[in-house]
Amino acid sequence: MIGLRSDCCGEVFTGSHFLLYLKSRGRRGIQRTLYVTDLDGTLLNTEERINPYSIDTINSLVEKGMLFTYAIARSLSSASIVAKGLSTNIPVIVYNGTFIINPATGEKLASEGFQRIKEIKKT
Repeated sequence: MIGLRSDCCGEVFTGSHFLLYLKSRGRRGIQRTLYVTDLDGTLLNTEERINPYSIDTINSLVEKGMLFTYAIARSLSSASIVAKGLSTNIPVIVYNGTFIINPATGEKLASEGFQRIKEIKKT
């Protein structure tokens, strides 16, 4: 998984739901919290859809300035289908943490993978 640096972090478990939050200070010293959730087994119901109440609540909070994104083992195209209607104005984490992608453009902003065998033997 791609490492993220922050001043404080935590995890919230509610039943089978999981939410990670990261707190950090911006350039102006203002503390912001980024909320990250999984979709499969968390926000998605048994029909692989997000409850409309959850979509409305999250989108309302995002409109008010909450930083929210999701991390998922799926590809961006597969995740976009199941996350339809969910506001994602910041990058999402896909392929089990291999890529951080801008969901609007599909641009890979960061990636993490295995090193080649030759590189490992040299170190």
